[in-house]
Amino acid sequence: ENRSWRIPQGWYALHVGGQRNSEWGLKAAEKHPELPSEESLSNFHGAIVGLLYITEQRSLEECGGHQWAYGPVCHVVAAAVQLPRPISMRGAPGLWPIPERER
Repeated sequence: ENRSWRIPQGWYALHVGGQRNSEWGLKAAEKHPELPSEESLSNFHGAIVGLLYITEQRSLEECGGHQWAYGPVCHVVAAAVQLPRPISMRGAPGLWPIPERER
């Protein structure tokens, strides 16, 4: 998980933003044409799709040229869980708590 800021170690819900043709999406599609198209994943936009466990942060240089490392802060994902179905939810910039009524 690439960010310009550090995410503390722990479990996080993975939310897919509602924006189509984002800078990250276009970059991923260019470098990895084998990925599914954004159109085929439209039911995942604006939804929580899984959980991630982040164990540490590394600089781009410490990532040894890994294909998904863009930096400037690369968060190491040690575990991931895909939800059986996306949970539609409006997101927010940065880290945000899931409202109690949605848990």
